[in-house]
Amino acid sequence: MWFDKKKVKDCSTLFGLADDMVAAFGAVKGAVIDQEDLHAVYECPIPE
Repeated sequence: MWFDKKKVKDCSTLFGLADDMVAAFGAVKGAVIDQEDLHAVYECPIPE
């Protein structure tokens, strides 16, 4: 999913969405990545 940084003021909703997607897909790992410099701005906690 792509989100415009200029339009997303509160990233907590975006981070929560990433956590929910990791859990729903049963993924081992997940992150929110800044496309400009490709660094992780948030890494999802490992699901139990």
